[in-house]
Amino acid sequence: QTLFQPAAEDIKDPKAPAVRPPLDVAFIGPPGSGKGTQARRFADKFGVCHVDMGSMLRSAAARNEQFKASINQGRLIADDPVCELVAQQLDRPECDPGILLDGFPRTSGQAAKLDQMLSERRRSLSAVVQFDIPDDVATDRITGRLHHPSSGRVYHHSFQPPRVPGRDDATGESLTKRPDDFPDVMPRRLAAYRDLIGPVLQRYSQAGLLKRVDASKPADSVWSTLQSLFKPAQAAIELIHFNSKSCAIGCEKKLSQFKRALIEPVSRDAACFQQFSLFFKKTLFLQISAAAVSSWKSGSQFVSAPPAPSWGKQQQSGNVNAMFLGPPGSGKGTQSERFVRHFGVCHLDAGTMLRAVAKAESELGKRVRGLMNEGRLVDDQTICEIIEQNLDKPECKKGFLLDGFPRTQAQAERLDDMLGRRRQQLNGVVEFAIDDRLLEERIVGRLMHVPSGRVYHEKFRPPQVPGELTGKQMGNLIGNLMENLMRNLIRRCPDPCRAGKDDVTGEPLTRRSDDNAETLRTRLAQYHEKTRPLTDYYGRRHLMHRLDASRSQDQVWQDLLRIFKQA
Repeated sequence: QTLFQPAAEDIKDPKAPAVRPPLDVAFIGPPGSGKGTQARRFADKFGVCHVDMGSMLRSAAARNEQFKASINQGRLIADDPVCELVAQQLDRPECDPGILLDGFPRTSGQAAKLDQMLSERRRSLSAVVQFDIPDDVATDRITGRLHHPSSGRVYHHSFQPPRVPGRDDATGESLTKRPDDFPDVMPRRLAAYRDLIGPVLQRYSQAGLLKRVDASKPADSVWSTLQSLFKPAQAAIELIHFNSKSCAIGCEKKLSQFKRALIEPVSRDAACFQQFSLFFKKTLFLQISAAAVSSWKSGSQFVSAPPAPSWGKQQQSGNVNAMFLGPPGSGKGTQSERFVRHFGVCHLDAGTMLRAVAKAESELGKRVRGLMNEGRLVDDQTICEIIEQNLDKPECKKGFLLDGFPRTQAQAERLDDMLGRRRQQLNGVVEFAIDDRLLEERIVGRLMHVPSGRVYHEKFRPPQVPGELTGKQMGNLIGNLMENLMRNLIRRCPDPCRAGKDDVTGEPLTRRSDDNAETLRTRLAQYHEKTRPLTDYYGRRHLMHRLDASRSQDQVWQDLLRIFKQA
């Protein structure tokens, strides 16, 4: 059967309006109204692109002193540069299904410019939501807010206090306040908002687009109100885009079938899809071959292609984009090596990349080296910059394996942006699940060859040339009690020859300074704290796979093959 009735007409005329328009929404409210929290939930629920003006402006302020001064003093930035930032977002492919403008427009000039920008792209606002909240409530929310800059975690003195005052729960690092969150700045921020927002609200009220919510209520109550306001829109966001043109598809079952056809390596309809097709949230972006378009215009069925090679073979390794999550000792490093060799993809190991960049004399290298020398976490902007540079390397064109990135949901969202700009997507995210109690034995016996990155283990994978004295050997002589004692002594011993020799080079093996039981418990607590939001994030997008990492390496490897044969 043909794909859908209006296909030929829409594809024939590239300027024809979409059968069903994108869902374009603006959230307006003063600082502290909670619109950012609701915007993230809304974007995920409705499959639209979240444009956070506050974050964009703070990022721009890092490069523009004038922007920085305006933000720190609670003053608004001029309309033209702000509108230019929004225009850039509207032209991103991942914003084709719709866009949620969080904190924009703020002035009547910005509102008029937004209408013009959308009209030029044959789009228009579906709704504008005003978050109503008294100034005293907003001030209390903002002035009590604390941030952990490295992870993006947010706390509040009253509503969500950290366990240790002034310290991040996961890392113990100091929390900070944004420059514009201090009590002396808030009155100016609120006054600037109130002075200019009246004409904007009047404009959208007269157009019948304005919806109001009581933002002083609890977050879940506000979210329920938003869902009820946009319930009719949920049926309107199942879109399929052909050659950058959107056409409605009336059946969820059909959409899921097309998604499966796109991502299965052996596709019955493979000839219809060119290389850079993309499924993004609830929208399927397809680059359609000329033969397929002609086929649909004539009313014939899909063009079938011969079966593609099995993903189990090396030559079918392209376009596998994967991510591994797992605590230290879960075995993901070992499986990463096999995965990279088998599928022929590049290994984007965040730790290795950071160490490599830190050795360079570039501006980025000096910045990273300074952070690492001070024992501080590398900020999101820097690590994302490094990841993006590596994504563009030729060896990553066939696919990649991300290891150690992202660490936070904010980084995951930045990754989505990077991949969207490249018309790419993740095929799967794998969590190596293992009981914490099983990890200590794996970690405390681990040995490393630093130059090559090869990993050994006293018990599970000992080097061919053992060390002069190992905890295992001593345990055989004087029992378990002395074994534990010797392990502690060896971990503190700086002499690398005690750990054994590398099988390939014969060079000494070493132990990582953090491979001990006490440090492991801290690392595991941090891992679980950071990973839980990520597993939830990717689980909602049906990308999450969980495997039992306590089993043998070969069993875990077979699980990975099964997962990515389907991905």
